[in-house]
Amino acid sequence: MLDLILRLNKRFSDADKESAIPTIQKIINFAYLARREGVLALEAETDEEENYFLKTGLMLIVDGTDPDLVRAILERLLLADEHTDAELLIRLLSIEGVLSIQQGENPYIILIKLGAMLGEKYLPEIQKMEPEDITRHAYEFLHTLRDKKAWDECKDFEAKLLSYNYGPYISGNFMHIIKNLTLYDLVYALCGCSYEAITAVLRCTSQRRFVHICDEIERIADPMMDVNYFESPAVLRYQDKILKTIARLEDAGQIFSR
Repeated sequence: MLDLILRLNKRFSDADKESAIPTIQKIINFAYLARREGVLALEAETDEEENYFLKTGLMLIVDGTDPDLVRAILERLLLADEHTDAELLIRLLSIEGVLSIQQGENPYIILIKLGAMLGEKYLPEIQKMEPEDITRHAYEFLHTLRDKKAWDECKDFEAKLLSYNYGPYISGNFMHIIKNLTLYDLVYALCGCSYEAITAVLRCTSQRRFVHICDEIERIADPMMDVNYFESPAVLRYQDKILKTIARLEDAGQIFSR
């Protein structure tokens, strides 16, 4: 599919790409809804969806259809009829968007992925498409963690991490550590930490990363998920990975412990 997009991209005019932007906004709204309330919440949305191609994709993932089969069905629908260039682009975006929602990808990653299909010129506009209430929701979720304590087996990790978070000089070390960690390393490691540690880390991140960390922790902690990482040894593995990163930064002289 990506090869097809690359081959056709020069064929799509600016007008074609502009006409596809509302579809990206729609897909992102669906993605956030699915992350917060589960894929089944999309069922009600299909009743009012006017784009039958996108509606079909949503119905397929609500029904739990295998992702490979979803792609195959949508690609057959795509090839079965003649389309204008604008219609073709919208359908290509819909396929990638639906499959990304089904795979549980972060909505912001979906946003960038779909925006990249239009080209770099459109990314600044596309990046502004996150729902207006997403930041408020992140703060509300963080507030629900205010009584969270560190697991006993995570207290040493938390103490080590927070030991870099005192005074103006060491605070810079702490921020340097956070900048060298991937989103998912942080998310999974923080699941075993206290509210104090979580908020300390979030204060060192950008607003966008703050939202994404909260969004990922909320998703992982969802009791309806097959694996609840709040109760999983995987948390300890990610914490160990972070401790190794800290040791590497120390050895390189980039941070200093007190």
